[in-house]
Amino acid sequence: MISRLQQFTKKRKLFFSDRRSQSPERVPIEYSPNTLLGLPTELLYKIVQNLEYKDWLVLCLSCRYLHDFVDIFFLYHDVKLGSKDTLHRFRKTISKHKKTNLLSLYVRNIEFNRPIKDSTETETTSIAGFEYSSSRDPESYIYIMLEIISLLPNISEIKISEIKPGFQFPDWSSTLKTYAHEHNYYPSIKKLSLSSESGWNIALRPNLLWPFGLIEELELSDMIIDSSSLTKPNLLTLSNESGPLVTRESLSVENRITWSPIKILTLSSCSIATSGSRLLMSYFKQVTELKLINLKSHYDLLLSHCFANLEEISIDLNSKGFSLYNPAEANSINVDNLNSNFAYFNSMFVPKFYINYNKFEDIINKLPLVNKITLTSVSFTNLVPIDPDSISDEENNNLVNNNLYSFLKFLSKYSNVEFIMLKNYKLHQSRTKNDWESLLRPCFTNFNSVKVKDRDGSVLFTKNTR
Repeated sequence: MISRLQQFTKKRKLFFSDRRSQSPERVPIEYSPNTLLGLPTELLYKIVQNLEYKDWLVLCLSCRYLHDFVDIFFLYHDVKLGSKDTLHRFRKTISKHKKTNLLSLYVRNIEFNRPIKDSTETETTSIAGFEYSSSRDPESYIYIMLEIISLLPNISEIKISEIKPGFQFPDWSSTLKTYAHEHNYYPSIKKLSLSSESGWNIALRPNLLWPFGLIEELELSDMIIDSSSLTKPNLLTLSNESGPLVTRESLSVENRITWSPIKILTLSSCSIATSGSRLLMSYFKQVTELKLINLKSHYDLLLSHCFANLEEISIDLNSKGFSLYNPAEANSINVDNLNSNFAYFNSMFVPKFYINYNKFEDIINKLPLVNKITLTSVSFTNLVPIDPDSISDEENNNLVNNNLYSFLKFLSKYSNVEFIMLKNYKLHQSRTKNDWESLLRPCFTNFNSVKVKDRDGSVLFTKNTR
């Protein structure tokens, strides 16, 4: 984003210089720094970022410079399409006057919400034992979707959200199959995100990956991975021990046991069937970064051992899997430690991760030793790390503080530790550098680096950062 802002700044200078050269008799225009056009591009971006959609449209009408600025960084940077009619209109917008129309170049992220499978997309029909293939409908939802994607050369992320049960891509939509035959190479996409319709958990199927080629990062939300999720039909996702096969001759030697080139995998509220977990290691053997978001169970942390080449792992500490909502389990905390008070900790807004830490500490300790561990949605509200061995007064209520100390001590074995806070800086407790050092001291060593970031990415604290 910074590089794109710098490029736009150069374009801005050329724009104003062109205007001056066209009217040399006029006095050069100098804009006050108190006006929008006089502000640095970075500050202008921050201001426009906080405006609503209708305000962007009004701003586009003010001048050509702001029109281009809003188009590039806001209106067409992230596009969300829903109904079939919306797809029709967007395709028409980016495809007309191709030589002068630059809108397709501005799109970086595109989302298709609640995709539909037209009845005309049926692949084959069986009559009296014979199968007849149906032709592609150029006006079908899937056909228009794939055509739009093909018109966006700078696309980096494709998101298919609110996928309904039963939705699937037809076999002809496979770019891997088409390009391997016709062009002798594979198309690729940087990131693909798939999420189920609200209230559903649909099973991941290979056809949901067909149209997008080789994927570098895959994000799955509210989906189920089972034994059928990680298989493939013929002529798809070819590979061997040396890497992906790209020749036409390779089509005759592929087998059903394959692996994916995905390097970054995000699992958010996903369920992994026992039959599916057995195939994770072979299918995702290229994964180096794993993100576990909104875990349903703390036992899902053990999935990290299914990735042999894992280098980075991210864990959402605000996941429901770390909260014991069962009254019997909540009561057992008070029974095990008479000095604790579950209701008291809740009233003090202490995160449930630290209240229940002793219940899943053994699982935490089994996490693999990777180069970097990132903890997201972190909160230290009303917490101070206290070493359990240093407590002399047994009447003190130090359950959560002891758990915080144990967790931070566990993190000290990682060379790179990063905390990303749950709330923005203005909403959580303000701390000085000394406060952070006192809070995080149990995870400090002479060799590791520790960093704390705000939710928006700004750095709050660093130690030994390389």
